[in-house]
Amino acid sequence: MAQVTKESLRYVDEVLVVDDGSTDRTVEMATLAGAEVISHSSNLGIGSSLKTGYKYCLRNGFDIIVQLDADGQHDPLFISPLIDYLTRNDLDLVTGSRFLGRDVENLALIRRAGIKFFSTLTGLLASSRITDITSGFRAYRSSALKLVANIDDRHWAIGQTFLAIRLGLKYGELPIQMHNRTNGSSQFDTMTMILYPIRMSRVMIRIACQQSPRQI
Repeated sequence: MAQVTKESLRYVDEVLVVDDGSTDRTVEMATLAGAEVISHSSNLGIGSSLKTGYKYCLRNGFDIIVQLDADGQHDPLFISPLIDYLTRNDLDLVTGSRFLGRDVENLALIRRAGIKFFSTLTGLLASSRITDITSGFRAYRSSALKLVANIDDRHWAIGQTFLAIRLGLKYGELPIQMHNRTNGSSQFDTMTMILYPIRMSRVMIRIACQQSPRQI
């Protein structure tokens, strides 16, 4: 289980936990740990949970927002490096990449192939090379988050990252290490695995048609 340290939180003013209708002790444990907690009355899914968090952060005027999953895959040790990389290079959005400079041996072949497919499609549609477009471990400037937060897609990561590139936001990747999931289960069942590439290709093509590349 990834551990939160003072070093990983040295830039962090507030920790927000979005509780998506859980039936365990999530709210209790997060509150005891000092986090701000927002709870959904029922399970609404990852897209709705993220939008709840985005609205809270933008409403409260945070300059930089870092998001990470709650299943143990994302190591909080990389929070500070992501923020450092964002500010040092004057970027709008930074994502943590599992593949930049390394090969991930424990990733299922179908997941690896899917990520490669979407990275290649991004190169074709937006002339941009991304090694891990599906990564959910990311840091935003609030000005950038305002532009991409409302994308209408429950599999938000690919569409949101692709939209940021098409908008001309300054984007970067930082090598990180991801752990095996320690809690919960994957949202990808067999049918989702089959339909996901088709659905997300349509999302990316729609964004490419609607949003011409530009510098902002």
